Amino acid sequence: TLGIGLGALHSVFSQLTTMALRHLWRRPVRTGLTTLGTSFSVGLLVTALFSFDSIDYMIDQIFFQTAREDAAVTFAGDRHPDALRALADIEGVMRAEPFRQTPVTLTNRHVELRMVIEGLPRQTQLSRVLDVDAEPIVLPSSGLLLSERVADKLGLRVGDAVEVDFLSRENLTVSVPVAAVVQSYVGLTGYMNIAALDRLMREGARVSGARIKIDPDRLDDVYDAVKQTPGIASIALLRLSREQFRATIEQNVVISIVVYSVLAVIITFGVIYNSARIQLSERARELASLRVFGFTRAEVSSVLLVELGVVVALAQPLGWLIGYGFAWSVARGFESDLFRIPLVVDQATFATASLVVIAAGLFSALIVRRRIDRFDLIEVLKTRE
Repeated sequence: TLGIGLGALHSVFSQLTTMALRHLWRRPVRTGLTTLGTSFSVGLLVTALFSFDSIDYMIDQIFFQTAREDAAVTFAGDRHPDALRALADIEGVMRAEPFRQTPVTLTNRHVELRMVIEGLPRQTQLSRVLDVDAEPIVLPSSGLLLSERVADKLGLRVGDAVEVDFLSRENLTVSVPVAAVVQSYVGLTGYMNIAALDRLMREGARVSGARIKIDPDRLDDVYDAVKQTPGIASIALLRLSREQFRATIEQNVVISIVVYSVLAVIITFGVIYNSARIQLSERARELASLRVFGFTRAEVSSVLLVELGVVVALAQPLGWLIGYGFAWSVARGFESDLFRIPLVVDQATFATASLVVIAAGLFSALIVRRRIDRFDLIEVLKTRE
């Protein structure tokens, strides 16, 4: 089988290329270990760079697909829905959608979780609830919608009942079915139809605040009017929240990306350069003999460079798989009650990781190429095997 394989190489590749491939074929362990070492460099870079893909996806989902308002206004305590109409009457406010937030303790068997349930209108445009496939859903007339993190912590699935203890109402505990599991990357969240939440709390219709769409030309006027309204406790501009979120996340991510990138380049250079030096020391007489037989420096160097090129090429797909596995473990490791990172790896990330490793490998190969060009043929040929 080996003879047939080598014969096929002779019929397809040049003599020097066949010589390089045959050397790799006859040392499978060394070739495999060198390929594995190089693939870990690709994997480290994928692990570092995927953070940008995930952050961009999080920002899009949180600030563009879910929260689509310009600002969120919070009242000083729950108010009658008339407060929403007063807010909507402010000049410059184009749309206002209410929300009601109440602290609760969710209990399923022996597991308890303290969080906030948010009541929203059945159909909203400014604050949407997304399912696990990132598609907007209409809030059902009854039942509780829980984020994936909450459902996992409580061991709940759609159709299960969960005990809800309303902390703002003494001795008010009800059993509510789980209507759906939804997407959420920040905090522990639960949603209900605001009318259903009002019925459960037995206080009548109340609103905690509103999300508003503002005429860009009247932003300052709206801001001044809100500050002068005594019933409003705070206003949060979505643009500022988005900028602060990105800055906070990227500040922590950039450091790890720099560390991973430096490690990847060092590993690539070390693995490729040391492998080339070992092969050069073992095959110095062979390569020098080719020079004596009339082959040019470029042709002689190609024997070694082809071997390195094959190893680097084989390392790319393996490195992508390793990097995706590392990225998955990093995303799972960062999961907490505050936020979780989605596993998103774009094709550009794989390409960038490969280009960096290929560039580092090429730099290592060029250094070895210079050593081949400076061969003292007489001295090398005098050296005993």
